[in-house]
Amino acid sequence: IFFYAFPPFNLIGKVLPKFSMENASGILVAPDWPNQPWFAQLSLMTKKFYLIPPSKSLLFLPNKPDASHPLCKSLRLRACLL
Repeated sequence: IFFYAFPPFNLIGKVLPKFSMENASGILVAPDWPNQPWFAQLSLMTKKFYLIPPSKSLLFLPNKPDASHPLCKSLRLRACLL
């Protein structure tokens, strides 16, 4: 099974062990936050990654589609091939 996932940031630490346990492969989009506890595990699982620069058009608030996310100007995302 090949997956694509862009989980809420607070769930990344729970999602990574699940993917590892299932031996799944796919693309996971996550913030480029090396100081997070889950980042080391993500780095070990990643075969390749692509850094996505900050952009207003990438993140929106779920209840306000016309409003940009507060982190949109500073947040770099990683698209990781796991």
